[in-house]
Amino acid sequence: MPVPQRQVNRCFTLIWNAVFSHVVDTIVFRDTGEDIGVRILINGRELIDLVRDVELPFATREGHPKIAGAYSYFGPSFTFLPSRHFLGQPVHSWTDGEGRCYVLSCHCGIPPCWPLSTRIEVRQQEIIWSDFRQVHRGPQSAAGEWRYDGMGPFVFNRESYERALAGNAVPRVRKTARICTHAQRGRRGIVQGFSVVRQTPNLPV
Repeated sequence: MPVPQRQVNRCFTLIWNAVFSHVVDTIVFRDTGEDIGVRILINGRELIDLVRDVELPFATREGHPKIAGAYSYFGPSFTFLPSRHFLGQPVHSWTDGEGRCYVLSCHCGIPPCWPLSTRIEVRQQEIIWSDFRQVHRGPQSAAGEWRYDGMGPFVFNRESYERALAGNAVPRVRKTARICTHAQRGRRGIVQGFSVVRQTPNLPV
């Protein structure tokens, strides 16, 4: 006995919702005017917190647990439109390969110092973040590779994603300088506005 088309459609809808309702992730770009930059929340959690959970075992193994999640976000001019950095078109040289962008900067404010990168794939209906990497903890790192197998891929609705990128910047208040706990070329840096003062040697990268 043939199954009525209406019942087939209902079954298809139920299956579709069950499979894909939890696949589409949510993202928020939230600017509060803080020195940390435009916060990124994925499924309601700060991206930095998600990353810290993954990195902590690796950083602890090295004897430096505090470097896990030691990032800042990018400022509004690099995050919100018309910048297309978070649409897979990196500004400056903030990339470590084709189709990849830095999504988190070192907390000293200098992105190449200690960046987290991901592949950003822009599709017709979705934008996908996948294959996260700490640039200075790859397979050839003397300290050992940090792996992000349990993080992502994140699949975002493109329309919602682009709408989130159309946000407005909040005026900044100049904050005190921050000391970098990482060390590009084995040196410690203090960020003062857009200038950098190098100090004593610190952790090797």
